[in-house]
Parts: sequence; C-alpha cells; structure tokens
Amino acid sequence: MGNVLLEYLELLAASVSSPRLVLLLPAGDGYRDASRLTELGVSVQRFPRLPFPAWEQVTLRRWALRRHPDLLWSPYNTAVLHSPVPQIVTVHDTIYLDGRWNDPETRYKQFGKLYRRCVVPRVAASAAGVITVSEDSSRNIQRRLHVPKAVISVVPPPVKGPELDSYPTGDVPWNSPFVLGVGSLEERKNLARLLAAYKDCVTDCDDFPDLVLYGFREYTGSRAEELITNAGLRDRVHVMGYVDVSTKWRLYGEAEFFCFPSLYEGFGIPAVEAMLVGCPVMTSSAAALAELPDETVARTDPFSVGSMSRVMLQLHRNGEMRAKLSDAARAWVSRHRRPEATLRSLHEALGAALGIPQGVGDAE
Repeated sequence: MGNVLLEYLELLAASVSSPRLVLLLPAGDGYRDASRLTELGVSVQRFPRLPFPAWEQVTLRRWALRRHPDLLWSPYNTAVLHSPVPQIVTVHDTIYLDGRWNDPETRYKQFGKLYRRCVVPRVAASAAGVITVSEDSSRNIQRRLHVPKAVISVVPPPVKGPELDSYPTGDVPWNSPFVLGVGSLEERKNLARLLAAYKDCVTDCDDFPDLVLYGFREYTGSRAEELITNAGLRDRVHVMGYVDVSTKWRLYGEAEFFCFPSLYEGFGIPAVEAMLVGCPVMTSSAAALAELPDETVARTDPFSVGSMSRVMLQLHRNGEMRAKLSDAARAWVSRHRRPEATLRSLHEALGAALGIPQGVGDAE
C-alpha cells in the first residue's frame, strides 16, 4: 500500500464526517501500514494473494457483489470492469498512453502498461467519478480518455512533512552546501541533461557544491553510472538509493537548492516536498509543474543544458534569490498543498460520486 493512499485514508478516517471505510488488501504486503488505520476505525479485510488482474477483476468484484458498498474506490489507475456498485477511480496520469517515453522496461512493466491501456479507458468511461492529482492530468484525461470534465475531481496528494518553520537536522554523508536531485533513469526525469548542466557549473565555478542524487534503483552498472564516470564527475556526484522519510527531509532541509528539471509529471511531489521546507527549487514548466506559481520556483528550459546551468549558477551565487524563493514557496504550500485542502477536495469528490455533495459521513 503506497504512502499517498495511506495519507488519503488517514485524513478521511480522522475527519469528523468520515464515511465508514473498509480497506481491502491482499494478504502480506501492507500489513504494517494497514495497522496504522485500524486505530482510526478503518475496517481492514485481507484476501488470498492472487496475480494483480485476478485480484482486481475477480476478488474485488466478488466482494462488492456480497457487501454492496455505497462506493468502491480504486486509487491506483485501474479498477474493476463492470463494477456491480458505483465506482470511483483515481487516474494519476496518462503517461502509459504516451509513446514519447521509451524507457527500458521489464516484462512486468510492459504487461502493466498493456493492462492499463485496456482497462482504464473502459473504467473511466463508466465510473461515477474520476479523481486525479492536477489540472494538467485532468486535461489529459479529458483529451485521451474522453471523460467529461464534470466527472473529474482534482485532488492534489497531501504533502505531509515537518512543520513549515522547522525540519529535522543532522549529519548527511556530504559536506554542506550541496545541490540535490532525484536519481532516476526514466527519460522524462532528464538526468543526462542535468549531469551535463552540472558539469558546466563545476567547470565555470570553482566553489560550486557537490551534487547528491537520491532514489536510485540499481545504480551500479547502470547508464547513470556510465554518464557520471564519462563526465569525470565520480568525485562530485554522490548517489543514494531509496532513503527513509527522515533522511529525505534532512536532505531537502540542508540542500542549497533542489534540481527537478522533469519533462513530464502528473503532479511533481518531490518539488512540492522541497518547497514545503523552503528548499529553493529549479524546475521546468512541463505538464503539472507549470501549475507551480512562477514566483515560487526558478524556471528553466529542460531541453537546454545551457539554460539549466545558467539557472543553477544563478541560484548558487544569489543568496537573496534563494531566500525569496524559499519564503514564497513555503507560503504557497501552506495555503494550497496542506492536508486540510486535500481533505476538502476528497470529500467533495466522493460526495459527488455518491450524489450527496453535502457530505459522505453515512456512506460506506
């Protein structure tokens, strides 16, 4: 069970007008996470583990036929075909329909993309409601899946972290200051151009900070290691795998600024997380990232190495610029991306799907 879903459910369960929540899980994974919800009154039911399509299309459908809940919510892009009860589905993005991103894929990922291409258009067309995470994703769902705008609710994920005026402190493996980025070989994450821009920065500026990349999966022997080695940056670029929550916030809090020059994002959680603790963000205007106000981030052309290096050098050399971005970002996140705003939007989306916009407190 993913962290975003867990936070959605915690918000709902803790609210005064919470519906009766039943969480359906395959046996095994998610047990510890689910235990956090039982204390809030969520009924957790586990079923034998099956391959995912069978779990979704057989197990969930049978449960809905027996229990007949008021609403069945599928929060991860796919859902039950021919649901016997009203259904709402969360569609985070439509990237699986886009042929621009030709990243190397395992057979599992290839099957997952094919499954989504077959299921999501049919489910979205018949659902009582569709939840998505940004206005850009809403437009793509309307255009690619032919879902009316009136059926779609934009519910940004709750971005929960340290209090806005503080963040966890402590040692990180590298001397501060450092520049932070996301480690990923997905083409849309734009790592090759970021590394090229970083090389230009360290060439032009003797005191430019080291670059720390977190979140890599299987870095050793990867294309990323090859890029870093060939650029002569092994001593300047430090690579981390997946990090725990406290380490992630510490990295955001102690970085001089955060580089996120993505070519496509359905929402862009890393950028908003950095903004939450006042870490200045360099990012693009691609897809949902364009919804971040210009005064809260440093914009760059993600297709131009020169543009990226210029913005990175400007951020490093201009402390006043970093401070202004930090203050503006914190203020915007506190108004627009806090859990309270997410809860209001989520209640409205579920209520609209149920036909009871005044509240969902008596529904299951």
